[in-house]
Amino acid sequence: MKAALILLLTVHGAIHSMGFAKAFGLAEVAQIHQAISRPIGALWLFAALALLTSAALLLLDPHDWRMAAAPAARSVPGPRPRGRS
Repeated sequence: MKAALILLLTVHGAIHSMGFAKAFGLAEVAQIHQAISRPIGALWLFAALALLTSAALLLLDPHDWRMAAAPAARSVPGPRPRGRS
């Protein structure tokens, strides 16, 4: 179970790094269809680093990994609600 959580955190962190790469023009990310501003891209980077740090802490010290995961849970906003026509 611990290995599965480490894998999930690592993959999720890698996915967040794609948002950062698209926002700063470091890579063409065809899977992300919306434009991402640089400030939001910086939040995606923060979330990616927090998730990857969480995975590393879970591997090295299972008692403190949640401290790094908590900020990642709130750093990137969800999808915007669509306006009514």
